[in-house]
Amino acid sequence: MIIGSVITENIVRKDPRYAKKKTITLSDISTYTKEQGSVYDAEALEKVSEMKKKYGSGVCALVRIYNACGESLSLTNTHDWHGHIGDYPFDGIIQNGEWSVFLHVHSTGAAAGSCGATVYRASKANQDNFLGWESPFSGSNSVYVETRETGHWPGQGSWNYMEDQIDKHNSSSISTWGVLQVNGEIAQSSSPIVNFSIIHP
Repeated sequence: MIIGSVITENIVRKDPRYAKKKTITLSDISTYTKEQGSVYDAEALEKVSEMKKKYGSGVCALVRIYNACGESLSLTNTHDWHGHIGDYPFDGIIQNGEWSVFLHVHSTGAAAGSCGATVYRASKANQDNFLGWESPFSGSNSVYVETRETGHWPGQGSWNYMEDQIDKHNSSSISTWGVLQVNGEIAQSSSPIVNFSIIHP
């Protein structure tokens, strides 16, 4: 589910800081977009919390992705190690300035929680961005992010390897490579909020 509104170069130019600038870069758009992140933050939390309420009891992950990289993100891959997507599908496109929210739920009857990942592509940056999380049936929650060249997953970074990386990490992760930075955080509860952001620093 998409929350928020698209932030474009034309919107950024209305800000006095950029009005007279000859060229608006992706970094400029990203900087402005990061500053606007709080505008729809509460609504994004409310919507994913409503998904959880509708779903009911059971281990799941309440995932929120904020795109502030200055360009659109397109979904290129997903992977489930444990559990599956809830009623709302992964969003195929996340425009700059938008939040994408979804629920990833445990499989009925399985003694395992939620462990999954999405890969979103920033075409202008020529980078793919891995966003992975785990909320196990028992034990600590973990999150892992990575940004690399397009086509990196699963060709170079296998799903088994990426699962190991998620297992080895804890409640926060950051990756900077090329022109992008990816951030991830997960709360420590049975059905945690998982926050991701992709920026152009």
